[in-house]
Amino acid sequence: MSGFIFKFQPVLNIRQQTEDVRKFEMAKSVSLLEDEREKLTMYKTTEDKYIQSMSVDVIGGMNLRKIRECNSYILHMRKVIDGQKQTVLDAEIHLEESRERLKTALVEKKTMEKLKSRHAKVYIQEQNKKEQLITDEITTYKYKMKASGD
Repeated sequence: MSGFIFKFQPVLNIRQQTEDVRKFEMAKSVSLLEDEREKLTMYKTTEDKYIQSMSVDVIGGMNLRKIRECNSYILHMRKVIDGQKQTVLDAEIHLEESRERLKTALVEKKTMEKLKSRHAKVYIQEQNKKEQLITDEITTYKYKMKASGD
């Protein structure tokens, strides 16, 4: 099949490059989502530790000003956590979009690969027919030479 040239090879190459780019984008999306989830976990852990610490201080006797400051900080942390939850949700949506783009790129590349395979099959069949014709001609020529030589 050394003589086979797929006329749509540049398109297949572009589709392969597109797939590679989409794989990279999806990997970045997965990494981003993991980072955002880690931040959310860290914020929740910080809030829990702060609440535990504050509980101990309240039992030990804490003045009203300090309690208000602690409550203010806890409210702030809850806003941060809510914001981070939204960021995680956005990252999940972005990951799903990346996954869909990759899926589309894979289908497009696979379509071109199937087309290439079909073209190669047709090429091989044509080459086999040509070889068979040449073999038939040689056989016929040898038969005629043998018949005329007798």
